[in-house]
Formats: sequence, structure tokens, C-alpha cells
Amino acid sequence: LIDPYNDFFHPSGKAHAPLAASLASVKAVPNILALLAWARRADNRIPVFYALHHQTQDTDYAGWMYPTHSNLRVKEGKVFEKGSWGAQCYEGTEPNWENGDVVATQHYEV
Repeated sequence: LIDPYNDFFHPSGKAHAPLAASLASVKAVPNILALLAWARRADNRIPVFYALHHQTQDTDYAGWMYPTHSNLRVKEGKVFEKGSWGAQCYEGTEPNWENGDVVATQHYEV
């Protein structure tokens, strides 16, 4: 599961507006929640692997010679800001350690 942060999934998230129509058209959030519930049922117990976006900090991109437009927008907008509500997983999408879920190292977009 890639980047199920509030900033993406929640209507009040900082990065939600540009994605809202696409998320709604495929019912992404309800479908993801249903898939997670199915994977975690006692008769399934399928571990979910998470690839979470790097949580931004003031020092991010320092020294980068060629940050992309997207890099700069994330930094300036403090999208996925470390410790913020926006950088928390959307309710119901959190990793479940008892299910054997795995969280990979956080990534930057490229």
C-alpha cells in the first residue's frame, strides 16, 4: 500500500484536491479499506506491505542542485510534514503489526 496518508486520502488533506476526482471515480478509499479488511480477516491474515512517502522536514532538499517542481511544492506546502496529522495514515489504513504488516523505508518521489 503506497502513501495512504491523510494529506492524500482525506478531503482536508493538503494534496487531496488534485486527486479528489480520480479517487472518487474509482472509489479508491472505500475499496482500499475493504481490501485491507479482507486481507486481515482471521481466515486470510495476509500481510500488507507499506511504502510510505518521506515525511518532510525543514532541512529536506537542502543542497539539492536540481529539485523538481514537485519536490519544491511538497517542501513549500509542508505536505506530509513529520509529526503532522497529514503525515498520519488515513483512519483504517494503519499498519497492523499483529497481521504481520511490513513498512519499508520511506521514499521520496522522483
